[in-house]
Amino acid sequence: MRKSLHDTETIDRYLLERMPAAEAEDFRVRMLIDADLAEQVRWQRRAHNLVRLEGLFGRLMSDAAFRRQIDTIFTH
Repeated sequence: MRKSLHDTETIDRYLLERMPAAEAEDFRVRMLIDADLAEQVRWQRRAHNLVRLEGLFGRLMSDAAFRRQIDTIFTH
């Protein structure tokens, strides 16, 4: 497996809290030592947050009453 893909999967496991406690602690130490890794984690966390927000927005906009309220606010 390519290193970048492996790093991405490892970061995902960390951010999604799917790592055993000892592994997560080791990962936090690695982030303290490796500024590039810490930066990757920051960017991947932002990506996760955007995906969650997009999902929330989609669910809200699929609610007809909510969508009407939003349309009213932005069309007047």
